[in-house]
Amino acid sequence: MQLFNNSIIKSKKILITGGGGFIGSFLAKTLCQYQNRIVLLDACDPANSSAQEMGLLDQDNIEFIQANILNQLDVLKLPKDFDYIIHAAGILGIKKVCEYPLLTADVNVFGTRNVLELARQQKDLKRFILFSTSEVYGPHAEDVREEAPSVIPNVGMRWVYASSKQFSEYLLKAFIKEYAIPGVIIRPFNVYGPFRKGSNAFTTFVTRALANEEIIITGDGKQSRCWCYIDDFVQGIIQSLIKENIIGEAFNLGNSNESLSMFDLAQKICKLTNSQSTIRILGNKEEDVQDRQPNISKAKQLLDYQPQIDIETGITKVAEWLASSISLTL
Repeated sequence: MQLFNNSIIKSKKILITGGGGFIGSFLAKTLCQYQNRIVLLDACDPANSSAQEMGLLDQDNIEFIQANILNQLDVLKLPKDFDYIIHAAGILGIKKVCEYPLLTADVNVFGTRNVLELARQQKDLKRFILFSTSEVYGPHAEDVREEAPSVIPNVGMRWVYASSKQFSEYLLKAFIKEYAIPGVIIRPFNVYGPFRKGSNAFTTFVTRALANEEIIITGDGKQSRCWCYIDDFVQGIIQSLIKENIIGEAFNLGNSNESLSMFDLAQKICKLTNSQSTIRILGNKEEDVQDRQPNISKAKQLLDYQPQIDIETGITKVAEWLASSISLTL
């Protein structure tokens, strides 16, 4: 994987919270290539992590620490010599958010506060990256810019995630103001790729298509998403670590060129996998985001961010991984 502008973070010490997960593991995979020492902090069992499945835990320069960011003692006893901290820990999936709203809020608020306290104690921290969410823009997020007002509904449990993530952004801004933490905010838009575990539409659709099983779409199927392949997203994060004069900024990271309705996504997946699956629109009225499309002009300008991978290539890569994982032949 080539870094933009040949920029390299080399021989540094990097902490990734939520590092056992999908995005954290891909970040570690990229960064460990350049003699960096990576610490993955995650509450999950390392044996069941994306990091383990990707073979990262066998790397000499990657260490996995199983700990919960809600435990302040565990967080604050971590080393004080990190050059970079990437705070990617959070509750994954709207279903889990609605099932555990208090845990969701605690992780996003108190967990973030604990990690920021750790950042404040670092000897020479060069950058702190906070993962927020595209959900801060509310149920209609079409061509949204970073300065757009947050419109989070005050009814519905799913919005616990968005509102607590927005508060975590203000926590970071407060630490920037009072303690000069070199912080940057990232708002991801529908990142997908191989090795993504847990409940998510993209992996579920491809899995069912490969098995010729019915693909079920909640809502009316017209809700649109812009899909960003993991390699493109990681390059944006790398740029946010090294670019100067961006402290305190927020960035949308996604692929604004790859907008599809959920129904069209399912159809495209079926076509590319030669699937016989049928598609059923569930038509329920659960809370959802109807349109989600980022404006990434700010990231292009300040981060030299330019996503490269089209949706057809991405679907094929995910299908190949899943086919290998479940012993299916495309």
